[in-house]
Amino acid sequence: MGLFDQKIALRTLHRPAKPEKDYFPGIREIADAHAALLGEVEREVSEANESPSFKQITTALIEGGQILNKTIPKSKEFLNFSALPLKPKEIETAVDEAWDKPESFDLPT
Repeated sequence: MGLFDQKIALRTLHRPAKPEKDYFPGIREIADAHAALLGEVEREVSEANESPSFKQITTALIEGGQILNKTIPKSKEFLNFSALPLKPKEIETAVDEAWDKPESFDLPT
């Protein structure tokens, strides 16, 4: 977001733009909200003093990917999470099963 706020949506533009006018207040508002959210997340994570488990991260990524694909259908061209045959309530169970699966393999030691 800093790239948008500092490089793309400059506070002042070259002529013929008015030097005192902010032409991108919406971008700046979003960048400020994003920075505040990041700060709050960092604070909460440091207060909890816990790092999320691999299972939690994987579950969150799949859920987020499915939401992304639903919200922005064009994203399916790059990473299609909706191709996974999982309903939102099944994701955590599927991740747990996949996590435990390698333990059942009979591998030489």
